[in-house]
Amino acid sequence: MKLLATLDIGRVTSNTEEDYIRIRVRDEVSGISFAELKLTLANLALALTGRGSIPCELETKNLENVGKRRETKRELIPILFDRWELKAEERAAESLKPHEVDGWRGSTYDLLNGKQHDSKTTVTFHRWVKQNGEDNE
Repeated sequence: MKLLATLDIGRVTSNTEEDYIRIRVRDEVSGISFAELKLTLANLALALTGRGSIPCELETKNLENVGKRRETKRELIPILFDRWELKAEERAAESLKPHEVDGWRGSTYDLLNGKQHDSKTTVTFHRWVKQNGEDNE
């Protein structure tokens, strides 16, 4: 798979560890920063001057959505619980389930934030859609 991506390189200064270089790779379609490398300043200098096989830390994130387009929508959802009750987050998740079809996922935060309109609130839903006519998972 070929993707359009952007590359960000930055120096991170810290008072809890040695300064280091962070390199991020971001997918242009999804907007996901899916790969982040961390290496010392000395190792960056070695890499830039042609030395190969430089050790670094690599963290990957959200690989399952790389290359996909994120869609969002907002719906007015009835609030069926008191947001102050002990299991409010669980109840919010349960309240969203009937609306989470075809890959859509709702924000429990939206149900818990207290911005209500006549026992309803606006909830943001999102899903990831494959490109080029491929079937969604």
